Amino acid sequence: DSVQITRLSDDCLMAVNEGYTKMCGYQMEEAIGKSTHDIDLWEYPVDRQNIIDELHEKGYCSNYETIFKRKDGSCFYGMLSSRIFSYNETPHVITVTRDISEHKRVEEELNDLIDKNPMSIQIMDKDGFTIKVNTAHFTLFGANSPSNFSIFEDLKSKGFEEYILRAKKGEVVHFPDIYYNVHDFFPKFTDKPVWIRA
Repeated sequence: DSVQITRLSDDCLMAVNEGYTKMCGYQMEEAIGKSTHDIDLWEYPVDRQNIIDELHEKGYCSNYETIFKRKDGSCFYGMLSSRIFSYNETPHVITVTRDISEHKRVEEELNDLIDKNPMSIQIMDKDGFTIKVNTAHFTLFGANSPSNFSIFEDLKSKGFEEYILRAKKGEVVHFPDIYYNVHDFFPKFTDKPVWIRA
């Protein structure tokens, strides 16, 4: 991780670690004593201002994701956390940044696999409320689940509580085939009866 300490009054870099030099491409002697305006790492300057505003409001900023620029002009996704602290009665900011480019690449590939999959995919939270569906899911049912609808509660009412409990424990569960029509529960949706194997 990159670690930098900045004096708050004049935005001067007071210290950086080796992670900073490897991640950003600036050597310690190029960075220390310079303003963070002189060493512009921000692809989107509005993000810098958002972090400054949050620091002034709360005294810290946690897990802020943005795109950073290296010295050579290349970019990377970073996640940073900052906190104001006092050193010799002078306010400073310590910032830790992690390169999350690989994480973002894998996340984009996973989203692409989900979105383009011909099988209906529905991602739910632990209580059965929908977080995300793909196009095939919408095509199959003709509707997206309302925000106040828990598929787990619905399946429990159909006698599938055991399957839900097993799925929550991490098992891969094959539900018995079921006849389903979203219109039966939400009359404003299309009357589209289907048999489901999930």
